[in-house]
Amino acid sequence: LSLTWALSWLWILRGAMGHYTFFVMCFLPWLLVFYFNRTKTPRAWLYLGLTTALLLNTSIHYLTVMSVLFFSIIVVADLIYIFIKTKAKNKLGTFYKKTFKPALLFFIKAALVALPLSALKIYASLSLSREYQRSGENPPELFSGYKELFNALFGLRPADGHLLPSNY
Repeated sequence: LSLTWALSWLWILRGAMGHYTFFVMCFLPWLLVFYFNRTKTPRAWLYLGLTTALLLNTSIHYLTVMSVLFFSIIVVADLIYIFIKTKAKNKLGTFYKKTFKPALLFFIKAALVALPLSALKIYASLSLSREYQRSGENPPELFSGYKELFNALFGLRPADGHLLPSNY
């Protein structure tokens, strides 16, 4: 699965052009492999934590968020599937003891590995986004009439000399 993404034309083209931002999508199959092999592979939580730390340290980009979100959706769907399967057998106690609790401990251990290794990158990204916010979710109307439109089209400044209104 990872070779399908890694060897597709998109990754080769972007890599050849020096744009490695989309490389973080190549970590998603590894996250899935370590999750689905959590009972077969010893220390799969360590591998998941290291892969998650590498994912976060590579780039905190919208694709990182999408990868984690997609991974979470698959995990929740898998747990719901196991829950429905065990509910049909009237063994809900075994679902908690044999599936949910070990999966929860698995993710806690992986988070205890990933968060310290990527804490500096997360802190830097959060402080950067707090320091340099975008212009706002609902920017104010800059031009509210024909006079402002005329002034904007022909480069004329308002009477106070500022390009933006005082409430901006």
